[in-house]
Amino acid sequence: MNKEEFLNGLRARLAYLPESETEKFIAFYAESIDDRVEDGMSEAEATAAMGDIDSVVHTIESEMPLSTIVRQRVKNSRERSENSGGGHSVWWIVLAVLGFPIWLSLACVLGAVVAAIYISVMVFVAAIYLVLLALGLSAVFMLMYSVSRLLTVGLASALLALGVALATAGACAALLWPCVTLSKLLVKLPLRFWRWLKGLIIDRRRNFE
Repeated sequence: MNKEEFLNGLRARLAYLPESETEKFIAFYAESIDDRVEDGMSEAEATAAMGDIDSVVHTIESEMPLSTIVRQRVKNSRERSENSGGGHSVWWIVLAVLGFPIWLSLACVLGAVVAAIYISVMVFVAAIYLVLLALGLSAVFMLMYSVSRLLTVGLASALLALGVALATAGACAALLWPCVTLSKLLVKLPLRFWRWLKGLIIDRRRNFE
């Protein structure tokens, strides 16, 4: 694919946006291709480095507010409907009004379920951190206790206490990494879910069009 084919394909996929927005993206990718050509790539190589058109469009739309995408697509759909007589527009308005209580209820239930699951997992992780804290404090206490046993009772008792301290510290260390990893995942999960939901809405509207 050469530069012209790539830009024409990209322009066609972004046709639902205002022309000024579309041309802004076209200019950006045209300049990116030109820069790579100046660095020694062939035009085909520079175009391929941009990625396929689907991935480029996905990147562009993922960085745009969902409200902007939906508003522009609805506007374009309404304009096409009005140009074709307006029948579809009336039907969609009727269906939207009649179905609003159902869809609103389903959306609320889905949101509540997702929020409950997320909060439950967060509580579980918090409980694990409390266990880690308890294990860490226990390891420190048993280490200090082993020293006192060595000074007051003898080596055998001190070694037993030291073994318990090391086992407790080992359990704490073994749980620490999975817990930290899970915590990072939970922090990123809402953003990933939003991106997934946004992509789902975008793809459904694209298929509808």
